[in-house]
Amino acid sequence: AGSKPVKMSIKRSTVPEGYERAIDHFEFDLTGSGLSYDQGDSLGLWPSNSKEQVDICLKALGLTGDEVLNIKPIDSNRSIPLPEVITARMLFTEVLDIAGWPKRRYYEMLKLSATDPKEKEELQHLCTKEGKTDYQAYAAESYTYAELLQKFPSAKVSIGNLLDYVPDIKPRLYSIASSSRMRGN
Repeated sequence: AGSKPVKMSIKRSTVPEGYERAIDHFEFDLTGSGLSYDQGDSLGLWPSNSKEQVDICLKALGLTGDEVLNIKPIDSNRSIPLPEVITARMLFTEVLDIAGWPKRRYYEMLKLSATDPKEKEELQHLCTKEGKTDYQAYAAESYTYAELLQKFPSAKVSIGNLLDYVPDIKPRLYSIASSSRMRGN
């Protein structure tokens, strides 16, 4: 249990160029890490958000990223508690999944926060039964949490709103298909 950084020694594609999705083969050097594995175990990778997505959020909130946030949990249902002290940039880079795809409740929160009448009306429409097709078009367009803040700049949300409406980044689990007895470290 726990996590440790290890070096990726090989990455290669296992599918022909132009294939509809990437399926890659990775090898990691575990030398000196103290980690071991068996065939069938999972490897968990914790992704981080791109600088572009982080900068969109920071700009939308009027922040530089260097602000130090003091977070006090109130009635939190998080499986992993937030750090009590963190910079705004680190929160958006390593904790909140701002590059994920928002659910309808995020649109509803934006609707309540929007001050521009046209933006408010569009968000209101997206949250109605009549706006379902348009909402689905937004989902198909794959707008992220961050990009919706950019699309609706009059929606002045707080960091508290984002903590409540944006899920945490989750590890991506990958099956280990090789044997350490065959491959070593």
